[in-house]
Amino acid sequence: MLWLGAREAVQPFITAYEESLHQLGYSVGQTLLLEQRFANGQDERLSALAAELVCLNVDLIAVGPNPMIEAARRATSTIPIVMAYGSDPVGQGYVASLARPGGNITGLAWDPTPEIAGTPRGEPRGLAATVGIHGH
Repeated sequence: MLWLGAREAVQPFITAYEESLHQLGYSVGQTLLLEQRFANGQDERLSALAAELVCLNVDLIAVGPNPMIEAARRATSTIPIVMAYGSDPVGQGYVASLARPGGNITGLAWDPTPEIAGTPRGEPRGLAATVGIHGH
């Protein structure tokens, strides 16, 4: 996981994530290992931290908003990247479309892109994305 903030600042999110994994039958430290890197609010550190995760040959990289997505995208084109909330991932070039992301990036979009905003009411095509969890 790649975090822009400090561990203390994002600890509630980490706790919620670990609790969700537990509900799905995973046990951090037993059935899976979470490698986490914290930029402590320094955007310029994200690229080096993403590269560290790539060097560890992790199964996937979970990221938050765009600066983290961009750092992970630059670090790898093969390891799956799961964005928790990307802003206009199609417009930013992270994915080909929300319905069929292509490449190694998937996840959730934070704001309505032209792809969704242009969809007729009642037909939210492309809204859902598949997210996988890999255990050890």
